[in-house]
Amino acid sequence: MDLIKRAWVEISIENLKYNFYKIKELLNENVKIMAVLKANGYNCGDVRIAKELTALDDEIQFAVSNVEEAIQIRKGGIENPILILSYTPPEYANLLLEYNITQTLVSFDYALQLEEVLQEEEQKLKIHIKLDTGMGRIGIRCFDENLDNAIAKITKICNNKTFQVTGCYTHIATFYENDQDSLEYSKLQFARFKKITDELLSKNNYLGILHCLNSAGTVNMPEMQLDMVRVGTLIYGALPEINNHRGTIFKPIVTIKCRIGKVSDVKKGDFIGYSRAFCADSDLKAAVLTIGYSDILRMGSGKGSVLINDVLCPVIGGVCMDQMVVDISQAGGVKAGDIAVVMGQSREKEIDFAAMAEFLKCGEEEVYCHITYRPTKIYV
Repeated sequence: MDLIKRAWVEISIENLKYNFYKIKELLNENVKIMAVLKANGYNCGDVRIAKELTALDDEIQFAVSNVEEAIQIRKGGIENPILILSYTPPEYANLLLEYNITQTLVSFDYALQLEEVLQEEEQKLKIHIKLDTGMGRIGIRCFDENLDNAIAKITKICNNKTFQVTGCYTHIATFYENDQDSLEYSKLQFARFKKITDELLSKNNYLGILHCLNSAGTVNMPEMQLDMVRVGTLIYGALPEINNHRGTIFKPIVTIKCRIGKVSDVKKGDFIGYSRAFCADSDLKAAVLTIGYSDILRMGSGKGSVLINDVLCPVIGGVCMDQMVVDISQAGGVKAGDIAVVMGQSREKEIDFAAMAEFLKCGEEEVYCHITYRPTKIYV
């Protein structure tokens, strides 16, 4: 059956490739890329994105949130290293071995738990050691009075026959901010990471690939590149401009479209939407669109518009589960079956991340995560 275009997401492979090569331009020689494929590749299709990227770089690595995501990518035919960035319950450690998945070591106690369940296994579990340098989430706290204790614990991990250490990393809390205090905190976290890793390496501990930069850090802090960078929003062209302090241009890979299901005349005083959400203060023309909040989560939380005939048409009457209504009075000849651009480029105009984030009442970097399974995904 042909793809049914009620509401759909167009994913630009050309823009994906453009973003990849832009990232490569930012990197020093021999610095590797780890592409983040969490949440089904930011709802762009993790397996397809992984295949496109491995065609560009056969040494690229991938990162996901959980073991289910990693297995899905493995079953899709991807053999490159896959790192789980968070906790996997120890009872599923056998799946990590079976599918050759690398696990983040979120704490020293977690290492002991994994060791216990894997003690009968001949195969070593590949791990990246996570260091908490000031983010306050997962990782072994490794600064202030905890430094010597952290070095002792990590040395034990490096010499533990259960594990094969292939990397060591931290996550920096303030890469997205541009004020001086945040910049100094980023530098402090990096200095903490360098201090402990230098100390560990001086004691002949093998740490594998060192990495600390996310998307914003990759653009803004080239001096912290180390061996690899972890890029998510950059790959998808979704890094907010406010966080792109160097002005490097990346291209969004997603355009969201839908059909017009009905065009009608609305008289002054007519109501539109649940709870009579909108009352027309003059005669107008309206179009019912075939998209709703079950296609894009939280759509309608804020004020929004769509593009029809390259004209911004405001949403009126709220957003329903499967439909919403827009004012097309200024859009010229519009008929049922025509296409509306909900996000992305029309002809001369665009609904960008900032506008869509306002519509969803979320951060710009969160927009792709609001796309549900329901809109058809089309690769162009």
